[in-house]
Amino acid sequence: MTPAIFHLLERLARRHKVHAFTLRHLPQATAYMLGEIRVHDLGRPGDRGAFRRLSEWRALLASLAEYGPFDILHGYQADPGVLAALAARRLGVKSVVTCDSGEFVALPDIDYGMQRALRTRTLVTTACRLAARVHVATRFMQSLAAAHACQAEVIPIGVNVHAFGAVGTRREGPPWRLLNVASINRVKDHKTLFDAVALVAREVDVTLDVVGEDTLSGARALYARDLGIDGRVRFHGYLPFEK
Repeated sequence: MTPAIFHLLERLARRHKVHAFTLRHLPQATAYMLGEIRVHDLGRPGDRGAFRRLSEWRALLASLAEYGPFDILHGYQADPGVLAALAARRLGVKSVVTCDSGEFVALPDIDYGMQRALRTRTLVTTACRLAARVHVATRFMQSLAAAHACQAEVIPIGVNVHAFGAVGTRREGPPWRLLNVASINRVKDHKTLFDAVALVAREVDVTLDVVGEDTLSGARALYARDLGIDGRVRFHGYLPFEK
């Protein structure tokens, strides 16, 4: 679960009864407690074929009926969000859909964005129209939503820094240490980050620590070497939260 979303649910669970429903995660349906949050993993109903979404819809409705009633449904990202919004309409309750990914963009050069195909464009439009409120994390994404006739509320997604223990202090000034935490893939655009480090390194002493799974088989490490900053960039790979 995304740490920021987990911390949000954790805070809500202090005063409310919170259930989290997930799809396409574990192979088989199961339920378990995560702190005070009851998680219902619906498995992968209809994992293949044209009727997958119908199977997911039926599984979600059945689980909502078993553990409800609910006061509000929240869909995280537009793909599962459309199911949450549809279910909320059916149950006569309000829904919120969070769009914090590629819902409003089309970047064909890196095969990213839900605006690239009619099916996913329709999915985003439907989720936004059915939801009582649409939530985005930044004003930039709010402007993207507005360009697609979607009125969205901006609520930044932050993290609970106290959950990670005491944060050390350092003296201001060089050498500058930068930290990037993200999977190494084309969407995260580490090339532009490395270009910036190479540019800044001409004037100041700077190093960059990169934490995240490398899905590009070392291509970005080779790019850093070609830029002549391989001595300034340290790759740590995937690290668990405890690290």
